[in-house]
Amino acid sequence: MKNFNVFQIFGIGVALLLICVVFSLIGKHVLDLEGDYLSAAATLFAAVIAFILYQDWREQYKVELLEKIKEKLFNIANDVEKDFQILNSFIYLKDIVEDKKEFIVISRDLMTSIEKYLSELEFYDKLIIKYKINFDSLNLHPLETKKILNKLLSCLIENFNFKEPVNSQKKLQENLKNYDYSAKLSESKMAMNSDIQTLILKFSTLEN
Repeated sequence: MKNFNVFQIFGIGVALLLICVVFSLIGKHVLDLEGDYLSAAATLFAAVIAFILYQDWREQYKVELLEKIKEKLFNIANDVEKDFQILNSFIYLKDIVEDKKEFIVISRDLMTSIEKYLSELEFYDKLIIKYKINFDSLNLHPLETKKILNKLLSCLIENFNFKEPVNSQKKLQENLKNYDYSAKLSESKMAMNSDIQTLILKFSTLEN
């Protein structure tokens, strides 16, 4: 929505006044009706200003909401990357049998971070639909990031077998080695951050 300066608003007021004067004269001389064109102009002017302010507020709200979701997603993505690196280092440098409790804590931290990330992505997805943004215009569809996270989450759940910790550790090592989660997580984070920045600029431009 375009912002209106003082002169433009003054021009709108004058235009509305002239319109009301014209209709008042037509009503008086053609239809033999009396009318208070000043009151009518003031009422219309107030309604137009209210509409303009509402539209400006709505666009500004979009920008602020996108800025918040961008920061939140970026921070949560960092948490997932950090927790993943801790787990990745653990399964190569330590023994699940000897450090079972530590392994449980580390794995749960990563799962919790992933679940939070998925929750925020769901909100981001709904926001895109609500604001009628074309998914094709994005560098990365939120669904792609969800797929990466769900794949990692499934990998963790499927391989947590403490009855056979040695096999569990080997399977985790193999799965994490075959799929470069670290690179995928980083790439998706940066692509999504870029998308939201573009959307913020788009809606900010609409205000000017």
